[in-house]
Parts: sequence; C-alpha cells; structure tokens
Amino acid sequence: MKPIVCVFFVVLLAAVCQAAEIGIRNYRGYQVLRASPANEAQYQALLNLYNEGKFDFWAGPSKSRPSDILVDPIRHNIVESYFREHGIAFTVFIEDVGR
Repeated sequence: MKPIVCVFFVVLLAAVCQAAEIGIRNYRGYQVLRASPANEAQYQALLNLYNEGKFDFWAGPSKSRPSDILVDPIRHNIVESYFREHGIAFTVFIEDVGR
C-alpha cells in the first residue's frame, strides 16, 4: 500500500475515534417542530413543556413569536399529541435534521 494511502486511513480512523469520543450525535430522524401559541393558555402549556427540561427549545417560549423545538423520533408523537391536546398550532419546520 502506498504511504499516502496509509496516512489517509490513519487520519480517517483518528477522526472517527475522536468523533465517537466527544459524543457527536446522529440526528437522523430528529425533527424541528415550530409551535405557535395563539393565546395565554397555549403559551402557558408551551412554557410548561419548556420547564420540564426534556426538550431542546432553540429559543424559549414567547407570546409574540413561534418556538422551534428539536424533537427526537421517540418523543415525536408525545409532543404532537401534547400540542393537539392544548390546541397549539404547529408545523414541521425541519423534516430530518440529520440530512
């Protein structure tokens, strides 16, 4: 094997090991949901979800703008059900963060 190819594979292997060591996450299947509270009750429901600390809000809830929330594939249905239960309008802002 040529020396340059050996060096390439060593560097590639080191990069893969480093990525695993620092905990780089695979975001395949994760979605960003954009929730828009229309009234005080919906805002409070969104604030309660935020205060649980189980979800990654890209910005805290606001009465004047939508909130973007990173949701893993396992909790996706839970969050959507919560939004529907509280009448909070939402859209899928990013279909697959991993792409």
